[in-house]
Amino acid sequence: CCMRCVFFFFFLFVLFFSFFFNDTATTEIYTLSLHDALPISFKDLEYLFIALPSQTIREVLTNLSLTNKDQEIIVASKGIEISTSDLLSEVVNNTAKSKKISILSGPCFSDEVAQNLPTAVTLASNNKETFRRVNSLFQNKNFRLYYSDDLIGCQIGAH
Repeated sequence: CCMRCVFFFFFLFVLFFSFFFNDTATTEIYTLSLHDALPISFKDLEYLFIALPSQTIREVLTNLSLTNKDQEIIVASKGIEISTSDLLSEVVNNTAKSKKISILSGPCFSDEVAQNLPTAVTLASNNKETFRRVNSLFQNKNFRLYYSDDLIGCQIGAH
């Protein structure tokens, strides 16, 4: 998969998140490749949602050089890295400085979310306060987050 496509998927998620869950958000759309200068700084973001194809996460995060130890990283991707058999939380843990990793897991379907149909997902985190902060970002009556402290179970669909 080309890196332009990977960034496209990432920014589609950011765009979607901004429009559906933050009524006052202003969104800019960027077309990126690894050879372009990044127009935004990922290191200064308080929250980083990752919604990329699972087999590309290690490469993308390595190239972003995430160094913010206080950054909340929320993984919305599914799967296991084939080359290492690592869960995605392990991939993120190995490539980002932050150890504040949460897992967002469905079932939810993008077309149903886009239609503003009621959707419930699980946010697994080792810290309930992290859940409260991330949950406050989703100010939408039709999209609910439920807390779990089982990061592994949430990633393998056993939550």
